Amino acid sequence: MELLYIWIDGFRNFQNIGFNISDTFDIEYNRETGLLSINEARKSSNVFGDNITNITGIIGKNSTGKSNLLELVSLILKSKKNTLTFDFIALFNSDYMRDSQMFIYSNIHSEIKTNSSFGLINNSDEFNHLNVAYFSNIQDDRELNIPRSVINLTPSKSLPKRKSDMLNQFKFLLTEDFLGVDLESPKNLIISTITKTSYNRDKEYMSNFDNDALQVISGKFKNALKTSNPIKHFIYSFTFSLFSYIIVTAVNEIKNRRKDLFEVNPDYSNLNELFTKSFKDVANLDMKDLIEAIKEFIGLVFYEFTTLGSLNKKDAMSLLDFDRAIEYLHPRLIKEGKYNQARSYYLIDFNSENKRILKEYLSIFNQNQIIELSWGGISSGHKAFLNVFSQFNSVIKKINNKPNVLILIDEGDLYMHPVWQQEFLNRILNYLKSNYKADIQMIMTSHSPFLVSDLPRQNLIYLDRTEEYMCKVIPIKESEDETFGANLLDLYSNSFFLSGGTISKFAYGKIKEVVEKLKRKDLSKQDFDSMNGIISIIGDDVIKLKLKKMITDAENRN
Repeated sequence: MELLYIWIDGFRNFQNIGFNISDTFDIEYNRETGLLSINEARKSSNVFGDNITNITGIIGKNSTGKSNLLELVSLILKSKKNTLTFDFIALFNSDYMRDSQMFIYSNIHSEIKTNSSFGLINNSDEFNHLNVAYFSNIQDDRELNIPRSVINLTPSKSLPKRKSDMLNQFKFLLTEDFLGVDLESPKNLIISTITKTSYNRDKEYMSNFDNDALQVISGKFKNALKTSNPIKHFIYSFTFSLFSYIIVTAVNEIKNRRKDLFEVNPDYSNLNELFTKSFKDVANLDMKDLIEAIKEFIGLVFYEFTTLGSLNKKDAMSLLDFDRAIEYLHPRLIKEGKYNQARSYYLIDFNSENKRILKEYLSIFNQNQIIELSWGGISSGHKAFLNVFSQFNSVIKKINNKPNVLILIDEGDLYMHPVWQQEFLNRILNYLKSNYKADIQMIMTSHSPFLVSDLPRQNLIYLDRTEEYMCKVIPIKESEDETFGANLLDLYSNSFFLSGGTISKFAYGKIKEVVEKLKRKDLSKQDFDSMNGIISIIGDDVIKLKLKKMITDAENRN
């Protein structure tokens, strides 16, 4: 199944506009005549692979409607037709229709005439053999409006969910699928724990506890955390982080319910008695015995109750056992600030032995209020690729349960260094073809020339704005130059990238001088010095990267 065309009468900055997604057909709908014209204009280039039905690039500057188009596609395909407030037409190629290879899905009541045969479906249930997945790399305050049935792979903006994304990355690195990805594994893992409790904020409700005992416990940990032994430091901070979470969560539960939460067994009728009896001799306990007392206290809490806040009994037991693994991880303490800082950080070598140990405790890393993970020693682009692959890996089973998937990627290469941008499509394609059994169609947005050079001209849709800030499509006929494998500097000279004076004529003239000079074979050292001087002051990373490569090639040639 392949989406070929969408027409919409009105949606955000779209008004009576059609989007030709097919690389083979020229398709256009005329609302006045009701005619949907479908003309085969060219052969499909089919350069992407056997299970890739098509890839379309949506190119345009900011606010032209690129993101709106992806959301529109997801709404049309995965919403009930009667919930949509706009008229639309969607045209597909499909092997599932008995009488025709093309079919229309539309909510227009008037007759749709055409010069080609097609089937007509009226219900989105016909898309039962199609998954739609959505990935956006845009980090802004915009609310994403996609149906729940769309597989949302967008990295989370909220802190707790971002930690869940980190856990997905961690799990992905432990799978065999990662071995097939041309991506280096992070060398280090940073584990952090909370070392400054917040339970002093709830003094009104601390009558449920022995405050003197709490202060003694806090003081003992504060002194213990002055140790320079990283293993002991990690054990102490981790135990205190877990203990603080249990205390604060219990207090909040009591605050919300206005009654005692715990009735663990006949000897401990409420939380106060449980706490007091667990720590009745706390002043005389050394750190080893204090940690055992805390474990006993937490164990009693979960003896009766299966959950406390976001922590369930199973994960609580894993957390209680984790301190035994710390010694074998060989942590290194990262000293940032004073000992009374809010968090403690530990650097762990992400080697095969530590992976084996940490794999046993995967569930506890969901508890970001107790323990958190982050990567050390990798670039933001490396992290971005890792996030993309891990997000797609997390839904392999869900996507492979249907024979077709339409993947919508909104600015997937955004924020990446040009070195990573130029590899984005190739890496994504290699991963998807290796791991997804479904037939894949992709629609990707970008304002990067790298995507343009990766796709044939007929696979691109150029968007611009009218004077009224409405979206308009630049017809393919107005851009006769082929784009696949095109020189990035030639693409930059295209009016699409340079309209509005993005690069001044003077600067562009100097860049063109370098390009023209590099075509010569009789280059002197003075020529190279002059060109390198110009390249060194270019602010655009994409142009600079391309010119540096051209310089290297010219030096080798000479």
